[in-house]
Amino acid sequence: MPQAKKTTYRGPFTAENLARLGLREHPFLPTADPRFLYLSGQHTAVLDRAQDLINLHEGLGVVEGPIGVGKTLLARRLHSMFDCEDGYKPVFIHTATYNTPTEAARDIASAFGRPARRAQIDQLRDFESFLVDLRRQEINAIVIVDDAQKMSPASLDAIQNFLNFEARVRLIQIVLFAQPEIHGVFAANEAVLSRVVSWQRLSPLPVA
Repeated sequence: MPQAKKTTYRGPFTAENLARLGLREHPFLPTADPRFLYLSGQHTAVLDRAQDLINLHEGLGVVEGPIGVGKTLLARRLHSMFDCEDGYKPVFIHTATYNTPTEAARDIASAFGRPARRAQIDQLRDFESFLVDLRRQEINAIVIVDDAQKMSPASLDAIQNFLNFEARVRLIQIVLFAQPEIHGVFAANEAVLSRVVSWQRLSPLPVA
């Protein structure tokens, strides 16, 4: 008796099924894709304020919201907007699990292509020199951090140090995207909290 031919279930989103539906790409990928970001009124307002903070060299901004409100998509959209513009050098930090200011300073400097230094003071001096050189070229350095609630309160001191770098204007602009737990992080480091120029909140979209 011949055995039945074994078939492998490939799921509903095969190339054939996508074509049949008139789709060129998988519509429900698990990774955030800024191309598919729906900009509600509040998302547009947050994005506009973050752009102003960067262009006005205001320093530090925070975007807070619970899981699922589009923080990562918005962070990536903000990065992509400046990444293709002359006069800007943005970096995107997708997970900021920093325990110490030295870890934070090294990782952020590394994102800009700077080498790791053994001593924190050497890391800061090297990074400041790099930012001063960017300023001479009229380039605005930008750090966009996602999941910033994972930073320890002590590691925020690296941001404090970066914000002290000035040459008529702040040499670096920083936007932190975080879950509401970020309040506890800042509560334990009020010196950095006092440097926040803009704190915006994203809420879930209302159910129709």
